[in-house]
Formats: sequence, C-alpha cells, structure tokens
Amino acid sequence: MAEWSNAHDSKSCYVGTRTGVRIPLSAPRSGGFGLPFCVAQREHKKARGSGFGASRALPRLRAKRGNGSISLCARFTDNPIKSVTLGRLRPPFLRGALLFYFIEYVMQLPIPPPPCYNVCMDMRTTVKYLIVTFAITYACWWGVAALTAYTELAYGDPLPTAIYIIGNFGPAIAALLCIGGRPYLRSLKNFLFSYKKHGIWIFLLFVAMVALTVGLSSREWNPQMTALNFFISLIGSTFVYGGEEELGWRGILQPTLSKKITFPLAALACGAIWALWHLPLWFIEGHPNQSMPFWIQATLGIFLCFWLGIIYDRSRCLPLCMLFHGLTNVLLSSFVLKLYWILIVGIVIMTAAAVLLWLADIKKQKHTEETDMKNKPQEKNYEHK
Repeated sequence: MAEWSNAHDSKSCYVGTRTGVRIPLSAPRSGGFGLPFCVAQREHKKARGSGFGASRALPRLRAKRGNGSISLCARFTDNPIKSVTLGRLRPPFLRGALLFYFIEYVMQLPIPPPPCYNVCMDMRTTVKYLIVTFAITYACWWGVAALTAYTELAYGDPLPTAIYIIGNFGPAIAALLCIGGRPYLRSLKNFLFSYKKHGIWIFLLFVAMVALTVGLSSREWNPQMTALNFFISLIGSTFVYGGEEELGWRGILQPTLSKKITFPLAALACGAIWALWHLPLWFIEGHPNQSMPFWIQATLGIFLCFWLGIIYDRSRCLPLCMLFHGLTNVLLSSFVLKLYWILIVGIVIMTAAAVLLWLADIKKQKHTEETDMKNKPQEKNYEHK
C-alpha cells in the first residue's frame, strides 16, 4: 500500500503508487490535471525490475498529449492495453475526475482524497445523516402521537406499531444512505462486519459493569421477566427496539464528531442529539418512556454514548454496540429501577473508565507517532518541473 503525503493546496495534491513513491499531480493553467509521466515511468521501471521475477502487478505508464487533450495508456504484463482520452472537457474538474477514475480503477492505484476534501465530506455526511434521521423518525413518531391523540387508535395497535417501528429505523436507514466508498456492497460489508482485535474484552467489561450496577442498585427482579421473555426481549431490543440505532449513532455520527472534537465532547454532543431524537416518545399516549422523566432519560442517554463510544473505538464492531444497547434496555426492564446511590456511583465509574481508556489510546497514539518519526527514513520528493 502506498504511503500517501498529507501535502495539499489548492493547486496540487499527491498520487502514490504501489511502491510508495509520491508522484505530484498538478493542475496546469489550461484546466484539468497533468501528470509528470517521466517520473512515473522511471519509478515503475525500477519497481517492475527486468527479466525473471519482474513485478506483474505494476503497469507500464505512457502518456500522449494532443491539442488540449491527454491520452493515458497502461499496459499490464498479463492484461490487454487499457487507455482513456481526456479531451477538452468543461468544467475543468470533470477532466480531473476522469483522470482519477482511470488511475484508480483501470490502473488499480487507489487515490485517497486530500485532507480538506475529507473534512468537507465528513461535514456533508453528518448533515445528511441528521436530516434523513430526523425526517424519517419525526414523521413517523409525531404521526403516531397524532393518531393516539385524535383517533380511537391506541399505542400497541397494528397501525401505530408499524409506523412506530419504521421510525425506529430512521438512524439505520440514514446510515445506509451515507455509506461512502465503491463498490457499495463491499463498503456495506466493511461497515457492518468490521472488527478490531481484542475489542470483545472491552465489550464484556462494560457488560459486566452495567449488569452489576443495575442489579446491585435494584435488587428486585421483575417477576414478569422469565428466561424466555428475557431472550425474546433481547433479540427484539437488539434488532428492532434500540440496537439498530447504533448503525447511525456509532457508525456515522459519533466517529465523525470525534475527528473534529475530543471524545468526551463528541459523546456529549451525540447524547444531546440522541435525547432530542427521542423527544416525540413523551407525546405518544401509552408509551413506556412516559413513566420516566425526560431529563433522566436524556442523562442516561449521554452516559450511554460514553460507554458505547469507547466500545466502538476499541472494537470497531457495530454488532457489539447493537448488542450492548439492546442488553442495557433489557436489563433496565428486567429489574425494578431504583434511583439508589449504587446506581449513581456505578454510572460515574463506567463513564470514568471510558474516559481513561480514551486517554490511554491518546497516549499510545502519541508514543507510536514519536517512534515512527524517529525510525522513518528520509523520503525523496519528486517535483514537477
């Protein structure tokens, strides 16, 4: 994989090769993009070698300039010639986009976007996610509130229940619409089923702490919650009534916020948005959330964002976040919840543990960067003349 340069301005960015060589990709005055193929050909020739054992993964690069057009050609040792011609296209960025496509898909040399592009795309993705999430959920949940208030339908009837469930999937639907990368199915697979090594231990640690905190503070089991009901409720809460939200909150929103602000601030912001998203439930007659004041639910949601945030940071596994969210909901229903000092102390300890784990990650990252800087060899910079 290439080692990409962070150097970027309004006129140039860098394209890497499979050998890690940095090749400047500049914008000439005529518009579009030009490529110093003399450097590219020389470096590819060195990487390919000659004779027996020559690299078959790297193409031979050839360029031909015409009247305002650029013809690119890549010859693979085991594939036919592939070429593309970029003519006098307007607007100019379209020519650059086609050149990116040729290098990335035909030559199979991935081109990451420059840092400023990442920031803009992250902001656009976040705004798009929030708009779609609130539009779907508020339309459904305020609709259910109107049905229960102005008609004879009650919460739990088939029609209000179906509309309510659709609203539950607002964050999940928005997340699926905001997934970037091509091809989409591969990006979707990586989004749903990625996993970081040893992340399961952080998940189990917080599961144990939640169970102990809720259990010791209540000490009274709900008699209606049998073992079978507990299992069924866990499945439903993980995939329909809570856990499915994590595709958006942890998959899109909180990681994007964490790139711009610190982890605690991102958790606070995500928790506040999450509480606002749940607001219509207190206007649906007969909904279970009406048995708890809104400020208590909002506070628990903010703390939950700390715990789920560190679980996702350490595991990068959305199914674990979904399961933890569902399990927390079921545990709060399985025990008779009491506002006891053990509950408050347990919540504080869990939140402090999440912050300490984040600080440990920051310290480890800084140590790794310092070590890399000391051991990093000097790289050659190729400039377009």
